Amino acid sequence: MHVTIQSANMEGSRFLYDAFQPLCPFFLALSASTSVMGGILLGSDTRMRYLSEAMEDRPLHECSGKCLTRYGVTGVYIANHPTNIPLLNDLEYCPSELDNIPDLLQAIGNDVKISSYVQSILSHFPLVISKDVLASRNGDTDSSCWEQVHSLVWPSCRWKLPPLNSPKGGLGWRTEIRCMEMQFSVAENVAYALFAVLLFCAIRDMGLLFYIPQSFILQDMSLAEKCNAIINERFWVRDIFFDLHVEETLDIHLQTSSFSKQCRQLVVDAFSSETKLALENRRRFANLKSLGDDANLDTWCPKDICTCSENNSSDFHLIRLTGKELMCGSARYPGLLPVLTMYVNAYFESNIDNMSADDVDYIHSVLSYLADRAAGTIPTCATAVRNLVQDIYTHRINSPTESRTDELSEIEAQVVVNYMLGARRLSLDSLREYYSSSYQGQHP
Repeated sequence: MHVTIQSANMEGSRFLYDAFQPLCPFFLALSASTSVMGGILLGSDTRMRYLSEAMEDRPLHECSGKCLTRYGVTGVYIANHPTNIPLLNDLEYCPSELDNIPDLLQAIGNDVKISSYVQSILSHFPLVISKDVLASRNGDTDSSCWEQVHSLVWPSCRWKLPPLNSPKGGLGWRTEIRCMEMQFSVAENVAYALFAVLLFCAIRDMGLLFYIPQSFILQDMSLAEKCNAIINERFWVRDIFFDLHVEETLDIHLQTSSFSKQCRQLVVDAFSSETKLALENRRRFANLKSLGDDANLDTWCPKDICTCSENNSSDFHLIRLTGKELMCGSARYPGLLPVLTMYVNAYFESNIDNMSADDVDYIHSVLSYLADRAAGTIPTCATAVRNLVQDIYTHRINSPTESRTDELSEIEAQVVVNYMLGARRLSLDSLREYYSSSYQGQHP
């Protein structure tokens, strides 16, 4: 499922593009819905690896080294923000014969970050170039050639430029979140899309910072594919994901409104206890590291000898959290859900768009549903189907006439399909019971 969000300007879209990248593994684990493929129960819960391998037709020189695949993590940050330090872009990309085209580099100008982004795209040799596109190319008014090359790379998060010939008021600077899997029901798909849009608004108005090194995103993405990863795995996150020095960056890097200023100060004040504990943990980790104690594998600092005591632009810690802790928060981490709840309430009280009480109640129901899914109270679609298939296998054991192969029979596969289709039109409240109910009577 792809969710595309348009920003007000180029800088805003670059910041949003960066902000969503570290969250993509969590989104993937939270939306996992592929535990069966071709009648076989898989060893993973998502289709990410299978799609990546299906799109993998690079020539031999591209496959050498540690080059990223066409279908996977994005691999590069591009925002002009003081927190976006070179240390974060720690993944390699393969050089391309197209990297040194003079007019391309001239068009990019002196923007090093955009240059790195373009080079990361061009590091994958174009699979298809339409002869018509090349023949009709006008570098001043037509961007179709770039769009064709760009569309043949499938990252978990995509930065979409407005077409050069786009009319005023037409397509603008967009960010596309591509990592979430389709759910069985319309209500769930709407809920996940709303969740992404709410996060966009909170990131924009609260200045939330999720930067972690790209190599850690790559690690998290491989974990997110595993069975029931939202419960069993832990993901790297920034220990403090809002700017304690909000006044220093408030009006310099992004356009802000009075509501944004209110929100940014609100989130800093509201989570002061979590921030205090995070800073205490930093100092404790610094003492352990100075003594040569590397036992704590769930904390990471970019410095050889950590002296962190506050949240500066280039001074950060990473910690590993479960999906539940990342979503719902804990004593040491605010969590996405409490922050979004605070944002929705502040937005409602400001009466910006005449949001109704019913709108707020629906948003809270969506956040509650996703929080329960992150906590494991509501299984992911992948887990629900896996449980059903395992129940079918159990039924086989008790029935001496049934097949002993791992592949589902046509009748058994139809049972799984019917189960998935049965969720399609249900509301979120009904889905809670549907996914959590017994599977008795579902098997042939």
